[in-house]
Amino acid sequence: MQIQEAVKKEILKTFSKKRVVCLLYFGTRAFIGANKDSDYDLLLVLDKYDHTDIFQLRHIIQNQDFKNGDLNFNLLYLSDIKKRGKKNFQIRSVQSNFYKYLEYAIVLVGKNIFKSDSLKLNSEELTKIMDFNIQEYYGRCDKLFLSDKDNEEIHKKVKKHTRDIIRFMLIRQNLMTIKQITKYSFERIFAIVKSSNLLPDRVIEQLPILITNKNNHTNLEKIEYLRRAVYEK
Repeated sequence: MQIQEAVKKEILKTFSKKRVVCLLYFGTRAFIGANKDSDYDLLLVLDKYDHTDIFQLRHIIQNQDFKNGDLNFNLLYLSDIKKRGKKNFQIRSVQSNFYKYLEYAIVLVGKNIFKSDSLKLNSEELTKIMDFNIQEYYGRCDKLFLSDKDNEEIHKKVKKHTRDIIRFMLIRQNLMTIKQITKYSFERIFAIVKSSNLLPDRVIEQLPILITNKNNHTNLEKIEYLRRAVYEK
């Protein structure tokens, strides 16, 4: 049984079907395919807040069957989303463009509320959000480099965040849409970067290291070089 199907089964067993608005599966693993650097990104939307929900969800995540599953769970409430409004939608530091991203998520349970109530963003709003995201993800990398995490964990996360920064840059420059994030492989994204002339050839030549599994100090320095080159652009 695939891990997302096992999680779906546990969610329905733990929460009444009446309370589960939707369980969505999204992210790199869902859209592009499994790879070593990708978690299982899941979003559970329940009807309204109950103080026991977070503990019940924690119990599922701690289930022995999911111990090595790299589950990345998000919990939201429909009542909160309606109260704030979709223009103010946010998960942690991720802004309203994530609402658009979730419109294309894979539905495991219920109905995708984000798709049925689509969000419209004009180019100025989208540019502002992408600028914020680039700064946020660049800062996440700094935090990782200056943490006590082991090199393998830093490699994994910094590569992922740098790929995300490249996506944000392409969306910002109208070379890619949010929907295309869910469809395009990293190789195809890198091809867009190459054909757009956004980055110098010496930088483009290094892009493949963002999808390799090599974890050594030299490679990490190359990734840092790429992160900075993209950020400066």
